[in-house]
Amino acid sequence: MWTSLKLSSELWRIWQDGEALIEAFASGRDIHKENSERFFGSYSEDKRLAVKRTVYGSIYGEGVDRIVAVAAAENPPIRLVRHEVAVAQEGFFMLYPEIKEVWWSDVKRDLKYRLLTTPLAGSGSSSAGGIPSSS
Repeated sequence: MWTSLKLSSELWRIWQDGEALIEAFASGRDIHKENSERFFGSYSEDKRLAVKRTVYGSIYGEGVDRIVAVAAAENPPIRLVRHEVAVAQEGFFMLYPEIKEVWWSDVKRDLKYRLLTTPLAGSGSSSAGGIPSSS
């Protein structure tokens, strides 16, 4: 499991080249609302929530079924429609392919070689700072 520090530092590194993401965050716009409109052609709070949960789940490597299951286990439960999550995940990876193409190849490599790269720990540190052992 990756720590929030590891996730944040890696996402920031990838997003430095993602002009669309930088512009969206810098403007202060509601990116989940915009993505809801992009992915579904309309906006509703339910669709915004589906997009938000899907984006965060996708960043953490969750597939559609896992995103739906995790939301359902919340207290109170959040009911996500599987088809909407699938549409949102596909749209997210189409808008930001670097997340799927670069981020997850880096994650797999770092997990395989048990590397950690953060501004605090530096490159090539042991897993003590973020990636737990597999035992």
